[in-house]
Formats: sequence, C-alpha cells, structure tokens
Amino acid sequence: MRDIIKVVKEMKGVIPRICDKKFDILKNQMDSLLDTLFYTAPEILNSKYYWSILQSYVNESIKESDCENNIWVQNFIDIFTGNVQHEP
Repeated sequence: MRDIIKVVKEMKGVIPRICDKKFDILKNQMDSLLDTLFYTAPEILNSKYYWSILQSYVNESIKESDCENNIWVQNFIDIFTGNVQHEP
C-alpha cells in the first residue's frame, strides 16, 4: 500500500501557489489531513479510512473541466490514482 503521507505531500506540491479559491480550500483540507495523519495509529494509517477522506476532498474540488483548464490538475490526479511514482 502506498504511503498516504507521501502522496498527500506530493499532491499538495503540484498545486500552484496562486490558484482558484477552491484549490486553496483543497490545500487547507490536505494540510488538516496531514496534521491528523502524523498522530494516527499505524493500524488506521494502513487502512482505507484516510484514502476515502482524501478521495472525498479531491472529488468535491476537482471537476472534469479543471483538467482541461489547468495543466497541473492531470499531474495531481495521476499522483492520487497512482499513475505516476511519488518520490520515496
């Protein structure tokens, strides 16, 4: 199973510093998720619980048109879905 902390950090890293408000909200949600993950028991980290939360944030924030209008969004989605390798 992929390391959700590494994946979330890499996903956040592709969101531009200056972006639409909805992506700023997504970054804040991901920051809150990371804060929680650092104090989570390994048994829960290795479950699908936090992946489901992250998936909810992504699905609420990113629409198909965002992929067409923002070049970085496809890379963001590829990281989330595991279509690219995240850094070790």
